[in-house]
Amino acid sequence: MVTEPMEPLRHDPNSTAHEETVTWLASGDQPNPLTTMERARREREMRRSSAAPRPELLENVRHAFLSFDPQDDSEMETDCFHMDIAEVRDRLPESVLLAYDHYRHYVEGYRWGAVRVLARYVGEDRVLVVSVRATQGGFLEIFDVAGTPLVSGRRFRADLVCWDGEFGAGRESVIYDD
Repeated sequence: MVTEPMEPLRHDPNSTAHEETVTWLASGDQPNPLTTMERARREREMRRSSAAPRPELLENVRHAFLSFDPQDDSEMETDCFHMDIAEVRDRLPESVLLAYDHYRHYVEGYRWGAVRVLARYVGEDRVLVVSVRATQGGFLEIFDVAGTPLVSGRRFRADLVCWDGEFGAGRESVIYDD
């Protein structure tokens, strides 16, 4: 992330079109400095580099969150992190922050839902949940406390959660062109 504002290189005879675009995106003219493709690439790399979680933990998490309802206010507000506080964000793993920031940009940014990061226990294991309340249901991404992706899925209104075949498939479907 750019630490200081950069002026666009527009009309600089020594720069390429790509450099101008990247600098323009970093200049603050756009709401999100990373392109959609760059965000997706970083998220895929992070998922691949994560250690494999215990199989019994995956099954326990799927079972525990099968009927999770993002439309229920008590579900969405219980053990919720206040993400606008820098100290809270600093304590969370990068993979959780990437998921939260993605949904925050595309769901809350376009005003068709709300995003929360929750802490829950599944048996003796603590997990972090990125929960999205959308107009037609919601999305879940569940991580262990180290940020290793466990499961992700989508819930349509009164149905049970439908788990993704590949972690983050729901997140990749929540993309609009800026």
